[in-house]
Amino acid sequence: MADPKTSAEAGYEKRDVFLNAPVWLALVIIALIVGAALVCAWLFGWFEVAADRDEVLRIPDGQRAPLEVPDPVQTQREAIEHAAKETLASYGWTDPAQDRVRVPIERALDLASERGLPIFEAVPTEGEGR
Repeated sequence: MADPKTSAEAGYEKRDVFLNAPVWLALVIIALIVGAALVCAWLFGWFEVAADRDEVLRIPDGQRAPLEVPDPVQTQREAIEHAAKETLASYGWTDPAQDRVRVPIERALDLASERGLPIFEAVPTEGEGR
């Protein structure tokens, strides 16, 4: 233990205080801060040079970059709807062997209004008798 008379006269304990560890810790922290600042400065300079050479993706002002991945189900549904709209708005064969054709819906409505709807004979069901 420290001699109380010596410690009291000095105003502090001389033997139990080690300044080497706190000093080294402070120096290491300062070195890390300076190193991080230098790395940041270098990165900012590199990005500025890269931006001047157009190596960085630029987004026009007022626009945002798409952050969402397109939904494959939505994309497939849109493709099917587009194909269906093209089919409904075009002429084509549905069954060439039976001479059946496909006409656009607008033309089919015009033909139905000109000619009238087809009238089919009723087919008797089992309960009606023959």
